[in-house]
Amino acid sequence: MIDFHTHVLPGIDDGCSSGKESVVLLKMLKEQGVNNVFLTPHFYAYSSSAENYTEIREKALNKLIEELKTNQLDINLYLGSEVYFFEELWRIEDISKLCIKGTNYILVEMPFSEWTDSMIRSFEKLIGKGFTPVLAHFERYLRYGKNLSKVYELVEMGALLQMNCAFLNKFSTRRKAIKFIRKGMVSILGTDCHNLSDRKPEYLSACEYVKKKLTDREYRNFIRMQKSIVASAEKVYPAKI
Repeated sequence: MIDFHTHVLPGIDDGCSSGKESVVLLKMLKEQGVNNVFLTPHFYAYSSSAENYTEIREKALNKLIEELKTNQLDINLYLGSEVYFFEELWRIEDISKLCIKGTNYILVEMPFSEWTDSMIRSFEKLIGKGFTPVLAHFERYLRYGKNLSKVYELVEMGALLQMNCAFLNKFSTRRKAIKFIRKGMVSILGTDCHNLSDRKPEYLSACEYVKKKLTDREYRNFIRMQKSIVASAEKVYPAKI
């Protein structure tokens, strides 16, 4: 199984504060059957350049790997970002540094507001440059105005949707979550885990609910995109020899 959205890298954003906490979270994910974890710390263009951010991210990754050396944990790690949207995102010169390493997939966090047509046009330009945006926890934005119609528009353009496991775990939203998956709109899950207090990973229960509600064919279709992303992404741990 694959967790596409985490804040496990230590000391880089509002996620894990130490390498030890990072390892505990990774062990929790492993115990829940997750073998592939994408490390996606926040990136805000208004506070950092892509170059400076990737340098800090690399240091955080090295810190985590050093901590993992003393822990025998059979898990695959991939490096990416959660990029906060702004309309000139497509203009970033070294935007590929923000993508999932080895791919053209870029995880994008949208504003918690009603989206505008100009925002959609920005995505159109990003896709036109050969990148595939993945909307982080897209379900959080549906409460604002006509964002659902904008979500459909972005999917038609080629964007992908990442759903947080919490949306599947909550009794009040899980039926809606399954409807999106059955429509073929969602094929990427993430825990969006941050820490050991209030934002622990809760992957297994969400995955079990999906398996329970989908037919075998629907489930195969659901995981196809996840597998294709993992196959194209560059693994950062264990490192290639």
